[in-house]
This record gives sequence, C-alpha cells and structure tokens, in this order.
Amino acid sequence: MRLRASDLAAIFEVYMLAVALGALKTAFDAGGPWYEPTATLWVLGSTFLGSTVLLSVVLLTAVVLLRPPGLHYVIQTSTTVPVKAENPPPEGTDREMEDLLKSLEKAAGFGKNTDQAIVELKETSRLKVQPVAVETPEARRAKVRRVTMTLLGPSLGAAVFGGLSLALLPGAEGFLQTSFQLNTFVLLTLAYGWIGLIAYSIASVYLAASSQG
Repeated sequence: MRLRASDLAAIFEVYMLAVALGALKTAFDAGGPWYEPTATLWVLGSTFLGSTVLLSVVLLTAVVLLRPPGLHYVIQTSTTVPVKAENPPPEGTDREMEDLLKSLEKAAGFGKNTDQAIVELKETSRLKVQPVAVETPEARRAKVRRVTMTLLGPSLGAAVFGGLSLALLPGAEGFLQTSFQLNTFVLLTLAYGWIGLIAYSIASVYLAASSQG
C-alpha cells in the first residue's frame, strides 16, 4: 500500500497529539520547575536553529523538484539510397592504354574484366537535431500541486516549531521559570515532537521525490 501525503500528515498529527497529551499530564503533575534557565535556553535555541535548517532543506527540495525541465533534443538520422554507377568501356583510341591496364590486372591476379560494371555504394547519413517538449502544461500544474501538497505539511511544522521557540526564547530566564508548568509542557512537546517532525519531513521529501519517477 502506497502512502499519500494526507496519510503522512494524519500520522504526524496523531503522534503530536499523543506527545502533547503526555507533556500536559507531566506538566500538571510537576510540583516545581523541571528545567533550569540554561537547559531552557539550550532547548529553545537548538529547536529554533534546527527548525530553520529543516525548513530551508524542505524548501530547497521543493525548488529542485519543481525546476523547469527545459527542452530535450531528439537526433534523427536519414540515409540516402545506394547509388549504382557504371564505368563506360574504354575508348577505342586508347587501345595501348587498355592493353597495358589488362596486362597489369592479370599480373596482379585480380582477374577482373574492365568491361564489367563497377558498383559503388554511397551512403550519406544526415543528423537532424529537433527540440521536443517533455512536459505539457497540464502535467506541469499537476506536478506543482503534488509536490506542494506533499511538502507543505513539514514546512508548516518546522515554521511552527521555529516560531514558538523564538517567541519563548526571551522568557527562558524569567517568565518560563515562574510558569514552570508551561515551561515543562513546551519543552517536552518540542523535544519529543522534534523527532516526529524530522521523520515526517524525511518521509515527505522521499514521497515527493519518488513521485517524479
């Protein structure tokens, strides 16, 4: 059974829901701060940096897959029909030259009769280079839509992860330490959700690339 982009998105959503519920329960059960400011800074900072890199890779993959294919060139070969030619018999005025040629041919052992026709095959091959379009506008639009819908999910996920971590980064030493339950929930969701986001992105890139074959 071949997975589709909607299937990958559904799997990632279910995974993130399970991670969020587990992180929420852990946060409510926490009796005090779980993460110090240094750990909070590291988690938020690395999440922002990793999300930026992941988003760049996904967008670059989309650009590579959607680049115009250009024109393909077909080489056509044409061959002319063989031409048969006959040598006219020697003139009577050159009897001495004729006798000399006959004696030379007999001496060389060719045994040829100079009065017979000599067939010459002349083949001329001509190469014709013709540009051929390999992708119709309809196929191009379908390809753009397929790749866009496949890579849209991981792109939005990386953007959300990066935006959330960047928004909370200034409060790592103040607000998040006071609201330790929110800090615990956010850090656990980002940490465990990051694993699913990477797997989702890799699977989406593979699906988008394999659909081009």
